[in-house]
Amino acid sequence: MNKIYHNCRRWALLLMLLMLLPFVGLAQTTKFEMVVEKTDGTELAFRITDDFPLLQYRYGGEEGVNTIEIKTANGYTSVPCPEIKRLYSREVVVVQGDVTGTGTVDVQDATIVVNYILDPESGEGSDLTVADMNNDGEIDVFDVTAIINVILSGNGNPASARSLVWQHEGLETVRLTAEESELLLGIDDASRFTSFQFDVEVPQDVHLLGVAWNGETNHMLQFAQTDERRYTVVALSMNSKPLSGLRDGLLRLRLSGTGSGEVGISNVLFVTPQGEAARFNGSSLNMTTGIHGITYTQGEHIFNLSGRKLNMKREQLGKGVYMIDNKKVVIK
Repeated sequence: MNKIYHNCRRWALLLMLLMLLPFVGLAQTTKFEMVVEKTDGTELAFRITDDFPLLQYRYGGEEGVNTIEIKTANGYTSVPCPEIKRLYSREVVVVQGDVTGTGTVDVQDATIVVNYILDPESGEGSDLTVADMNNDGEIDVFDVTAIINVILSGNGNPASARSLVWQHEGLETVRLTAEESELLLGIDDASRFTSFQFDVEVPQDVHLLGVAWNGETNHMLQFAQTDERRYTVVALSMNSKPLSGLRDGLLRLRLSGTGSGEVGISNVLFVTPQGEAARFNGSSLNMTTGIHGITYTQGEHIFNLSGRKLNMKREQLGKGVYMIDNKKVVIK
């Protein structure tokens, strides 16, 4: 019993000494965390700040189990000493604004920060220390705006994050359809979500001129060009209200140019008011109309003899008579 007692005290003292070292000359993107490595191979990690974590050794008595209690801003975690293999601190590199710890900054991070501003108790489980984008000691709407700017600059989604997988229990289907010079982006139940983002890749000489809601909502909507042929679109509610009052086609994307080819949609991320993420990519299940590439042709205007415009290329037409750029064309 005395041996366990002294081991626990030695671990606690050693860790407290280690925790004093990291705060010299820290860069904004460098953090340190305390790690509890357990005998079963698992580990617990706690981000080190000026106030936390705090360690306390608790003697369980002759009939109990000695424990180390670790206090953070979210409460206490109690770990029995017999389950602890070792305690140590390690350096971790974090991305400013990445409160979810995924390695990228996206609209899920912005939504969680909005929720935290409205209700500080909602931040449990997230690293809000990296949400203070201007390092003024406060987390406010300025920081939300700064996170959105990171997303729209293209720096929040490095190439390694381009392949996202479905990570939600729901079965939403995202649809992309063409209407003349516009694309309509829709999802089965928009009212389940409060924010979203996605990337649009357009053909050569085609440009994204604007985005607009397909209905009435007070949600913020922004887009920016992040690469030569790629745009990022972000929608966010500053009060975490669900998307509502919108028709099946959630969003209208207005395109311009004389080129033709495929319009690619990738990095599709929808977030619930609670901060839960539903991620899609081009090869995910439940996608209709080929979300990773719908044919958009602006070079030719094709109509059938009934006057209905056809959103397809000349080589996709079946046999028949068509009006192509005001000229009658027979496809044999």
